Amino acid sequence: METPKKSTVVKRLHIIQGQLSGLESMLESDKECFDVLPQFKAVKAGLQTAFALYLQLEADTCLGNKSNSKKREKMQALLLELART
Repeated sequence: METPKKSTVVKRLHIIQGQLSGLESMLESDKECFDVLPQFKAVKAGLQTAFALYLQLEADTCLGNKSNSKKREKMQALLLELART
């Protein structure tokens, strides 16, 4: 699998910003919940995808052998916590 580029992650974040803006507009105009809920799901999925791409991009930096063991343990705990949500 090819490692993503940072620009790919940024592009995903821009898409998510647009989704959030649309979601905000929907809430402000009192759209029905069956219209709004799928947008929440889309934003959540977009963030999960962006997170996975970023982690793939930065895995060596975050968890690589260059990190000291304390930093690596902290990052592993954070990743486990994020994986549960």
